[in-house]
Amino acid sequence: MTKSFAWWRLSILCPTELEESVLWRLGDLTINRFAFQFPPDAPSSPTLLIWLPEFEWPESERNQLTRSLFSLSAPFLSELGEPSWDRIE
Repeated sequence: MTKSFAWWRLSILCPTELEESVLWRLGDLTINRFAFQFPPDAPSSPTLLIWLPEFEWPESERNQLTRSLFSLSAPFLSELGEPSWDRIE
């Protein structure tokens, strides 16, 4: 019997002025599976994509991560988009 391995993928719009702060926070949390996706028609509104192993990130910790990222936006008077969590198998 093979046990499946799943991931959580967080997708969230991230204004470019928050990119360095987000990179710092992800490094601080030792999260290294992420990417910024820049749409050609709106390069100043990239989507932050983060992949997290399901077994290491229960819902409470994922919610804490989301709150942590949102706390970065206050000093910049900027806002992150609505977070979307998807389970990937």
